[in-house]
Amino acid sequence: MFEQLLRNYFDLFSSKNLLELEKMFDPLITLQDWNIQASGLCNVVEETAKIFSSVSSIQVKPLHIYIDSANCTAIAELHIIIDESECLNVVDIVKFTDQGKIFSINAYQQ
Repeated sequence: MFEQLLRNYFDLFSSKNLLELEKMFDPLITLQDWNIQASGLCNVVEETAKIFSSVSSIQVKPLHIYIDSANCTAIAELHIIIDESECLNVVDIVKFTDQGKIFSINAYQQ
């Protein structure tokens, strides 16, 4: 279940589909990466919108996904391509609620 949810999240992120992403988020979601720290649905959606508006394109390609179902947690090693030229290697740790909503996203640039 969590792997498919995570893959859907990456697909929606790659297509910059903010409306559908928002539906995946828990109201108490938190987001933290090397530049951003946001809490709550409105703030996380706002920060995600800023990311989308700052790039022409973004492609999230999962290299490896590790699932800890007992703790509703997924870890993904990612290759992210920005504007078809800039490449980032990132590790995402994503925690889900029991209902399958994304509760937290912590991203670490390698």
